[in-house]
Amino acid sequence: MNLSESALNTAKDLLAAKNSGPCGVLAYTLANADENITFYGQSGSQHSFCRPYLYGTSNLTPYFTVVRHNRTGIEVVAPPGGTQDVLFSLDGKKMSMELAKPKNQIEFLKGSLGIEFEKVTDESFVAALLSDKRVLDVRLEDEFAAAVRETSEEHGWVYDSLKAIKRFDVDAEILSKRSFETDPPTPVKQKIFVIGVTDFKDVTPARTDKIETKIKTDMGREFFEQGDFMSLAVMENMYESAIRRLRNPDGLSGMAETELKVTRNRLDVISRINQTIMNNLS
Repeated sequence: MNLSESALNTAKDLLAAKNSGPCGVLAYTLANADENITFYGQSGSQHSFCRPYLYGTSNLTPYFTVVRHNRTGIEVVAPPGGTQDVLFSLDGKKMSMELAKPKNQIEFLKGSLGIEFEKVTDESFVAALLSDKRVLDVRLEDEFAAAVRETSEEHGWVYDSLKAIKRFDVDAEILSKRSFETDPPTPVKQKIFVIGVTDFKDVTPARTDKIETKIKTDMGREFFEQGDFMSLAVMENMYESAIRRLRNPDGLSGMAETELKVTRNRLDVISRINQTIMNNLS
């Protein structure tokens, strides 16, 4: 399909508002005690998470929404986050499509619009949507809405404005595993919406068991992702345990060392956020 210059220019303008990196919500509550809660995953297997609560009013510390995973064989934590989707309606039905997923985009264009592309970019995908009269209201997902959605999908916590009591936004430079493809590593920008809430009483985190399909050297490796609530001190203890595990690399991915560098960078970001919260308490 030949796309018009007008459609391509409109697509370019629409995508210009896209955040250059991932965005997510890092929710927190102030607590001074916690308990392990057992729950059952989709496969029926039993898992647990930490639920923070108040016991008195002293020694308060932030507990954050984080995602635990063992993608490279070492268990680490990361703040939830992802990219904005393209939103549109097709024949009156509201739809969305992930960006930077050319295979999915090509399949959608062929299966839903009858358009065949051998290769596609985000720009040409959006231009193709704009060129079809059945497709209306093509727009980029709002950054905060994308952050809330990604956090809900990855962690399980759902934004509730009635429980939100504080908010500040952070534009952080973070490292991903892909950052280390260059020397020195190239950081990416992540928008973090930090939201203080009254509690996490009614939240059961998401748990997903996965099989690696992206890292070529690890294809077929089984791993999990699970939401949890953690203080910075617990995250730092997990990181130290991961460092010790790396000394015995049997069964680990070749990306495990890079994973720890990424984790250290993200813990540093969370540490600065933690300090901001604690400073505001005094």
